[in-house]
Amino acid sequence: MAAFLSVWPETFCYTLTEALRHHLYPVALNYGAVAERLQALNYGQVIAADLMPVEINQALLEAGQILQQNTKAIDYSGMAYSDLIEDYYQLGSE
Repeated sequence: MAAFLSVWPETFCYTLTEALRHHLYPVALNYGAVAERLQALNYGQVIAADLMPVEINQALLEAGQILQQNTKAIDYSGMAYSDLIEDYYQLGSE
């Protein structure tokens, strides 16, 4: 499982890309690009952003139970980089 509990909305989130590439089950707060991407993929769990910490903890525990019962792996067809930073920013290509 990978938890995305940012205190502000992400604009893309490369960490989510890596989590999906490694077949982790993502759980995110319901705002920003992370939530939008999970909803578009119909994979993972999006939880309300205004929950109290104890409620977030409960949602994570429930996600863990879902994950144990469901072994569905996602085949993420997004951009693949051999070296994310170097390839994306084209470092060393001069």
